[in-house]
Amino acid sequence: MRALIGAALAMAVWSLPAYAHDIGAADAVALTVASAAETEAAEERVADPNIRGLRRSVERLSSAAASGRAAPVELTAAYEQLVAQLAARDADYARFAAGFRAQVETIAATAEGRALLAQRRPGGLRTQRALLRELAATHAVSPRALAAIALDDRARGEAASEEVIALYADAIGPDPGASSDWLDLSRLHADVGDLPAAHRAAERAAEIADDEQDRLAALHQLGDTLVAEGDLVSARARFEQSLAIAQRLAAADARSAQLQRSISVRLIRIGDVLLAQGDLAGARARYDESLAIVRRLAAADTIERLTAAGPSPARLQRDVSVSLGKIGDVLLYEGDCAGARARFEESLAIAQRLAAANPASAALQRDVWLSLWRLQRFPESGVTWARVAAAMEGMDRGGVLAGADRRWLEQARANAAHERSMPLSAVRQSHTLPAA
Repeated sequence: MRALIGAALAMAVWSLPAYAHDIGAADAVALTVASAAETEAAEERVADPNIRGLRRSVERLSSAAASGRAAPVELTAAYEQLVAQLAARDADYARFAAGFRAQVETIAATAEGRALLAQRRPGGLRTQRALLRELAATHAVSPRALAAIALDDRARGEAASEEVIALYADAIGPDPGASSDWLDLSRLHADVGDLPAAHRAAERAAEIADDEQDRLAALHQLGDTLVAEGDLVSARARFEQSLAIAQRLAAADARSAQLQRSISVRLIRIGDVLLAQGDLAGARARYDESLAIVRRLAAADTIERLTAAGPSPARLQRDVSVSLGKIGDVLLYEGDCAGARARFEESLAIAQRLAAANPASAALQRDVWLSLWRLQRFPESGVTWARVAAAMEGMDRGGVLAGADRRWLEQARANAAHERSMPLSAVRQSHTLPAA
């Protein structure tokens, strides 16, 4: 076993050679948590310039440590600061980081485990996971820790959902597991299209939730699963339950912007279900309520009154943009074209401002073309299919257009081609909106 690991370490080249094979447990844990795919995803969600500054500091220290100009302890401290700041800004990430850290710490308890953690890098994760499996066979790594690592590898495209599902099944085994385990399992089952299994896992997560936050997350996942199953009535009931929990938590901590934002997220979900059921008035009411919350939170004077920990101003502004788009959709269904256009234009202005401030964000760039897509149906907006296609093609050239959006790019291109040979009104009526 030790010879096998030694051979792998000789082949693997981590970007931080200052972390030697005798890397300390604290260093290994900090490195692994800060390098997790979910950490990168949280940075994208939070969209905070301060967080991006911390990431740049980490990169500079990494380079310095590699050349011996900085001590590993400095880099570890920078990793921990990045994770702590992200956790303060994103409650979902905070819960992930705590759970993931607990599992990584069990791996870092042995010298072999620490060495493997130090050598994890994109492109070689399958090999490292195979070696962790060997350690798990000797009980040096727990099945739950191995499942947590595999889930992170899956987010980087280096583990199949089916493999991770099997690992979670082994990890849960005879004990009931944690609510977060079942929540992860539900999402994995949904990813492979096994909705009944996703439903059962989400229900189990709700049943064994240790606290209100766990139950909130489980009910939200259960609602999403029920929507996918086509049971909108039950889905709405679960979202209403999650909203009630969010409201209780926010009432108990009125200064928490994260908890208040959580209410707006649940309102959006309920609005989506009502819209799918044809209840335009009900959907509009929920979207309006959500918009009022995030507008208030996004106001500069409110941000100053709230604690420093919480959603970033950019994230709250994005919430405003999303809510405006939802309201515009309802107004369009109701026949209020002028009102819909006004909401879409305001949404676009916010999206463009946020995307310009953070051009590396694929999510923010996507918001721009989604807003353009909505607006192209209004001749007075000046937005054409050619402009929509150009925005999407820019993302495609940059390698950040999601695979699921490629069909929409092809549709935009086709519509742009027709636009050049047909009356604009004929093309504009062929309006199908991609999922937000």
